Amino acid sequence: MKTKTIIITLLLSFAFWGCDKDSTNNGNGNDGSIVGTWTRTSEGTTALATLKSDNTFEIEFMGGSGSDPESYGSYYIDGNQIHVSDVGGFAMCDENPGVYYFIINENELAFSLLEDDCVGRTETLVGIWDRVL
Repeated sequence: MKTKTIIITLLLSFAFWGCDKDSTNNGNGNDGSIVGTWTRTSEGTTALATLKSDNTFEIEFMGGSGSDPESYGSYYIDGNQIHVSDVGGFAMCDENPGVYYFIINENELAFSLLEDDCVGRTETLVGIWDRVL
């Protein structure tokens, strides 16, 4: 499983870096920042993730449990790693913070797992997200 995760991480990295070498992840809005609203559909479920400039996030599943986010919490960035801690919500994880590798290429954000004990959070985050414009 660990080998598979490493291979997927490397493939995502090469795919994104090869497409646009000028992409960055250090600004606001549409200039490569992780801050913003992102969407991803997996196995028929669409998730909406909002990452705010105050280092908080909310994740909602379209058609989910109501008007409140399924998960919300805080994050911090360390290079191309994001550390995610849930604070509340219907689908929150009580485990330790999750650590993911991320890369942004224009309006796409890819997460790959580095370390997380929370299976639900991993299933939600890992993959390619599209920026909501």
